Amino acid sequence: MEPSRPLAKKRLDKALERILQSGEPDPRTYGYSDLRKKLSIISQERRFMLFLYMKQNRIPHTADELAEATEDLKSTVIKNLHVFVAEGIVHPARNATTGVVRYTINEELLRVLSDLFQTGDDVRADEERAQSRNGAASAQHQ
Repeated sequence: MEPSRPLAKKRLDKALERILQSGEPDPRTYGYSDLRKKLSIISQERRFMLFLYMKQNRIPHTADELAEATEDLKSTVIKNLHVFVAEGIVHPARNATTGVVRYTINEELLRVLSDLFQTGDDVRADEERAQSRNGAASAQHQ
């Protein structure tokens, strides 16, 4: 039995190519490998939970608030926030008066990921149409 993972990877590749080739080049867009890396980082279970919470609650949060909200250890949340910051998934902002760092999700990245997954449905539909055409063509040759 062949694993389905190569097909999913192929769909992701096609969706990324379609997004990156559509329209005018935008300096704020992300490269193919960069999007893949960000998706890989977000897909880890605890990071995904943190990402979803920040997506749903778009106000700036401290690491303590995020740890409490996600019911996770503060050390784990801080480690994941450092990964997110390094990859540009969240933006830190330090209050000059208090010195407290608050984190917000990268809205531009959310837009790009939203476009990616909307395009992903189109790619799957295109693949299904191509498979049905190939099936019809092979039936005619027999």
